Amino acid sequence: MEAVYSAPIDALAFTTATDVFEITPAADRAVRILGMRLGQTTDLSDAAEEALRIGVYRDVTAGSTGTALTEVAYTNAALTGTATAAVVANRGTPSSGGTLIDVIPWNIRIPLEWYPIPELRPKFSNLAAEGPVSSFRLMSAPTDSITVSGALYWTEV
Repeated sequence: MEAVYSAPIDALAFTTATDVFEITPAADRAVRILGMRLGQTTDLSDAAEEALRIGVYRDVTAGSTGTALTEVAYTNAALTGTATAAVVANRGTPSSGGTLIDVIPWNIRIPLEWYPIPELRPKFSNLAAEGPVSSFRLMSAPTDSITVSGALYWTEV
Protein backbone atom coordinates (compact mmCIF):
# COMPACT_ATOMS: atom_id res chain seq x y z
CA MET A 1 0.00 0.00 0.00
CA GLU A 2 1.31 3.43 -0.90
CA ALA A 3 1.68 6.19 1.66
CA VAL A 4 -1.08 8.79 1.36
CA TYR A 5 -0.91 12.27 2.87
CA SER A 6 -3.49 14.98 3.33
CA ALA A 7 -3.54 18.70 4.03
CA PRO A 8 -6.90 19.54 5.63
CA ILE A 9 -8.48 22.97 5.91
CA ASP A 10 -11.28 23.82 8.31
CA ALA A 11 -13.56 26.86 8.20
CA LEU A 12 -11.40 29.20 6.09
CA ALA A 13 -13.16 32.28 4.69
CA PHE A 14 -12.74 32.61 0.92
CA THR A 15 -13.58 36.05 -0.45
CA THR A 16 -11.36 36.42 -3.54
CA ALA A 17 -10.06 34.45 -6.51
CA THR A 18 -7.30 32.75 -4.54
CA ASP A 19 -5.42 29.48 -4.28
CA VAL A 20 -7.56 26.90 -2.56
CA PHE A 21 -4.39 24.82 -2.30
CA GLU A 22 -0.84 25.57 -3.42
CA ILE A 23 1.59 22.64 -3.24
CA THR A 24 5.37 22.67 -3.44
CA PRO A 25 7.04 19.23 -3.66
CA ALA A 26 10.46 18.64 -2.14
CA ALA A 27 13.44 18.89 -4.49
CA ASP A 28 13.92 15.11 -4.58
CA ARG A 29 10.30 13.88 -4.41
CA ALA A 30 7.46 14.29 -6.86
CA VAL A 31 3.83 14.17 -5.74
CA ARG A 32 0.87 12.59 -7.48
CA ILE A 33 -2.43 14.24 -6.56
CA LEU A 34 -5.06 11.65 -5.62
CA GLY A 35 -7.97 13.97 -5.00
CA MET A 36 -9.57 16.91 -3.30
CA ARG A 37 -12.65 17.37 -1.14
CA LEU A 38 -14.32 20.73 -0.46
CA GLY A 39 -17.49 21.91 1.19
CA GLN A 40 -18.81 25.23 2.42
CA THR A 41 -21.10 26.06 5.31
CA THR A 42 -22.30 29.64 4.78
CA ASP A 43 -24.29 29.95 1.52
CA LEU A 44 -26.98 27.32 2.02
CA SER A 45 -30.12 28.62 0.26
CA ASP A 46 -31.26 28.54 -3.36
CA ALA A 47 -30.73 32.30 -3.63
CA ALA A 48 -27.10 31.91 -2.49
CA GLU A 49 -26.25 29.19 -5.00
CA GLU A 50 -23.26 29.84 -7.25
CA ALA A 51 -20.92 27.86 -9.42
CA LEU A 52 -17.18 28.35 -9.09
CA ARG A 53 -14.35 27.02 -11.24
CA ILE A 54 -11.11 25.72 -9.78
CA GLY A 55 -8.19 25.74 -12.18
CA VAL A 56 -5.44 23.16 -11.75
CA TYR A 57 -2.17 24.89 -12.66
CA ARG A 58 1.39 23.59 -12.85
CA ASP A 59 4.58 25.63 -12.81
CA VAL A 60 3.06 28.76 -11.21
CA THR A 61 4.73 31.71 -9.54
CA ALA A 62 3.95 31.22 -5.85
CA GLY A 63 1.53 33.57 -4.15
CA SER A 64 2.09 35.23 -0.79
CA THR A 65 0.61 35.08 2.71
CA GLY A 66 -2.12 32.50 3.26
CA THR A 67 -2.45 29.64 5.73
CA ALA A 68 0.43 27.15 5.94
CA LEU A 69 -1.20 23.76 6.41
CA THR A 70 -0.13 20.80 8.47
CA GLU A 71 0.53 17.86 6.17
CA VAL A 72 -0.52 14.62 7.85
CA ALA A 73 -0.21 10.90 7.25
CA TYR A 74 -3.59 9.70 6.02
CA THR A 75 -2.82 5.98 5.83
CA ASN A 76 -0.88 3.69 8.15
CA ALA A 77 1.70 3.20 5.40
CA ALA A 78 2.42 6.92 5.59
CA LEU A 79 3.17 6.79 9.31
CA THR A 80 6.72 5.62 8.63
CA GLY A 81 7.63 8.90 6.95
CA THR A 82 6.84 12.56 7.03
CA ALA A 83 5.31 14.31 4.05
CA THR A 84 7.97 16.30 2.22
CA ALA A 85 5.60 18.52 0.21
CA ALA A 86 4.50 21.89 1.61
CA VAL A 87 0.90 23.02 1.19
CA VAL A 88 -0.56 26.51 1.67
CA ALA A 89 -4.24 27.48 1.42
CA ASN A 90 -6.20 30.67 0.83
CA ARG A 91 -3.36 32.87 -0.39
CA GLY A 92 -3.82 36.61 0.22
CA THR A 93 -2.08 37.16 -3.11
CA PRO A 94 -2.79 34.13 -5.30
CA SER A 95 -0.28 32.35 -7.46
CA SER A 96 0.05 33.61 -11.01
CA GLY A 97 0.86 32.25 -14.41
CA GLY A 98 1.49 28.58 -14.90
CA THR A 99 -0.06 26.08 -17.28
CA LEU A 100 -3.75 25.34 -16.84
CA ILE A 101 -4.14 21.55 -17.05
CA ASP A 102 -7.71 21.07 -15.78
CA VAL A 103 -10.81 22.97 -14.69
CA ILE A 104 -12.94 21.58 -11.87
CA PRO A 105 -16.48 23.00 -11.67
CA TRP A 106 -17.98 23.36 -8.19
CA ASN A 107 -21.59 24.16 -7.36
CA ILE A 108 -21.01 25.40 -3.81
CA ARG A 109 -24.31 23.96 -2.52
CA ILE A 110 -22.93 20.47 -3.15
CA PRO A 111 -19.71 19.17 -1.59
CA LEU A 112 -16.97 18.76 -4.18
CA GLU A 113 -15.47 15.27 -4.39
CA TRP A 114 -12.73 15.33 -7.06
CA TYR A 115 -10.90 12.01 -7.47
CA PRO A 116 -9.58 11.62 -11.03
CA ILE A 117 -8.98 8.23 -12.58
CA PRO A 118 -5.34 7.09 -12.24
CA GLU A 119 -4.38 8.16 -15.77
CA LEU A 120 -5.56 11.74 -15.07
CA ARG A 121 -3.97 12.26 -11.65
CA PRO A 122 -1.62 15.25 -11.90
CA LYS A 123 2.04 14.69 -11.10
CA PHE A 124 3.98 17.68 -9.78
CA SER A 125 7.70 17.78 -9.12
CA ASN A 126 10.46 20.32 -8.74
CA LEU A 127 11.26 20.01 -12.44
CA ALA A 128 10.29 23.16 -14.30
CA ALA A 129 7.93 21.23 -16.63
CA GLU A 130 6.02 19.66 -13.71
CA GLY A 131 6.22 22.31 -11.00
CA PRO A 132 8.01 23.38 -8.86
CA VAL A 133 4.91 25.10 -7.45
CA SER A 134 1.41 24.05 -8.50
CA SER A 135 -1.98 25.30 -7.45
CA PHE A 136 -5.70 24.67 -7.29
CA ARG A 137 -6.85 28.25 -7.90
CA LEU A 138 -10.33 29.75 -7.81
CA MET A 139 -10.68 31.25 -11.28
CA SER A 140 -13.14 33.89 -10.07
CA ALA A 141 -14.12 35.25 -6.69
CA PRO A 142 -17.22 33.99 -4.91
CA THR A 143 -20.10 36.48 -4.85
CA ASP A 144 -19.63 36.88 -1.11
CA SER A 145 -17.55 35.26 1.61
CA ILE A 146 -17.87 31.46 1.85
CA THR A 147 -16.50 29.35 4.70
CA VAL A 148 -14.69 26.35 3.22
CA SER A 149 -13.47 23.07 4.73
CA GLY A 150 -11.86 20.12 2.99
CA ALA A 151 -8.56 18.46 2.15
CA LEU A 152 -6.02 17.80 -0.60
CA TYR A 153 -4.74 14.18 -0.89
CA TRP A 154 -1.52 12.99 -2.51
CA THR A 155 1.16 10.35 -2.56
CA GLU A 156 4.88 10.92 -3.01
CA VAL A 157 6.60 9.13 -5.86
